Amino acid sequence: MSRSQSPMMLTNKLWCRLFIVPLLTAAAAGLGACQGNSGDILWREYEAKLAGCQLIPRGADARHAEPLDNRTRCLINCFLQESCADLRTFLCYFTISDAPLDPCISRCPPQSQPDDFVCRNGVTVPASARCNLAQDCSDGSDEIDCPTFSCQNGDEIPDRYRCDGNQDCSDGSDEAGCLPWLQSILICR
Repeated sequence: MSRSQSPMMLTNKLWCRLFIVPLLTAAAAGLGACQGNSGDILWREYEAKLAGCQLIPRGADARHAEPLDNRTRCLINCFLQESCADLRTFLCYFTISDAPLDPCISRCPPQSQPDDFVCRNGVTVPASARCNLAQDCSDGSDEIDCPTFSCQNGDEIPDRYRCDGNQDCSDGSDEAGCLPWLQSILICR
């Protein structure tokens, strides 16, 4: 024992090496495989992988829906395990080679469907009919109390149309300042 280290310091170092470091290492390793991790962390890993594969520009910040649903999390975890060549084939040409990507994707849960919307008169319409600027319920209840976005020119559009990749305001203000969609910055060569 060196003169500068007290028995208490050695005990603390030993305790850290034996218990704390392995615990933190195991926790960090488990985060990548955990379904409950933050969507931002998983998405940032995916962006880094795509940049490393030269599929998007380095430092690109692509838009993603939050929170990531279980199917999307599963798909991203599959993509993170895949080679750059197979990712390019899948993302650019929408085909799956006989690589491990196909079995991994097939194990992912199905896309969850949103619940139906029940009109005030009891009729059921698809959830996508709610707040879409078209009266789908005969009583119009699917278009009541909808959150809206005010365009710079004064038009009002459903809030869910903001930053969706489509210009819904005639002046384009609903897409101003939005992060790009991944497909719009994908480099396929």
